[in-house]
Amino acid sequence: MRRFLLLLASVVALMLTTVSSVAAQQDSDGPSAVVVHRVDARTSPIEVTAIANEYTSDTVTINENGQDKDVAVSSPSLPSEIVFVVDSSQRLRSGDALQTATAALAEQIRSLPSNTAVGIVEAANTAIVVSEMTTDHNAAAAAVQTIDFSEGGKLYNAMDKAVAMLSEPAVAGEAEAIQTLVVFAGGPDAGSSVEIDGARAGLIRRGAQAVAIQYKGGDASLGALADSTGGLVFRAAGPAKVADSTTRASQAAGSRIVVRYDGVLDSTERGDATLKFGGAETSYSYGGGELWVRSIALTPSTDVSSGSLFGFFQSMSSKFISAYFFNDIEHALILFDRRIST
Repeated sequence: MRRFLLLLASVVALMLTTVSSVAAQQDSDGPSAVVVHRVDARTSPIEVTAIANEYTSDTVTINENGQDKDVAVSSPSLPSEIVFVVDSSQRLRSGDALQTATAALAEQIRSLPSNTAVGIVEAANTAIVVSEMTTDHNAAAAAVQTIDFSEGGKLYNAMDKAVAMLSEPAVAGEAEAIQTLVVFAGGPDAGSSVEIDGARAGLIRRGAQAVAIQYKGGDASLGALADSTGGLVFRAAGPAKVADSTTRASQAAGSRIVVRYDGVLDSTERGDATLKFGGAETSYSYGGGELWVRSIALTPSTDVSSGSLFGFFQSMSSKFISAYFFNDIEHALILFDRRIST
């Protein structure tokens, strides 16, 4: 069995090198994008949940296993939680980038649905909670505009605190709310006392998405974080792009699309599908009869030794394979989530 798995690992390693990043990278005025982050195939109709960088289209199509599907589209029935992390470092003085970002955030916070709880954390010398979770959007909008320049930029400390503000689900990965971490980053993390891994683990446990606003490149690790949680990245190359990127990122975080259709329910089969939403398109694959979450919580498999480049992980029902050279275990697992038969 072990020899078979190691042979399979070699094949998977070759396949992994051809897989592209799953988080859509967006210029502020870039094309439409959509990312599927949850498929519930336990009952019929199956339910697909996706995040998009705009929700203006009412045209959704799905082709699965070569067949066009009849679909029903709706908004999530769950409440929403969003925590905004705002970099307040001096690098945002140029072009009034910080003030532009906080003004755009305030406007978007005021327009969020009434059942959306909002929290705000400033990435300064320490992580400062500017607003605890609240549905008082006027208060939260006023709070975000009090953020001023600091000598900080400790993004990962702030992200750790922000993720802890999101509610915990009873079962890991099974969301009881639509949860999003939005990070406005003016550059790389500036000496946090923690790594980004803690925030990633917290998002994965909750089945939450990360949305990054990368000002002048932002922090490179946020791209991988968005990848591993089924989120999005928005780029603002300069001050003129800040308002639009911040607005679009906030709108993406504030909603989802839910698509229901007759999909694969048999646990011995898989559904390989392409979803088109307006001008955006994405592909996904899931096992019948299961809840598939992109940010699935995984633990090391105890019955397979990992003495090489490869590690074996499992969820409650499946075993997965990962290549350590990705330097991001969850990311590699998500890029190749096929189950290994044992």
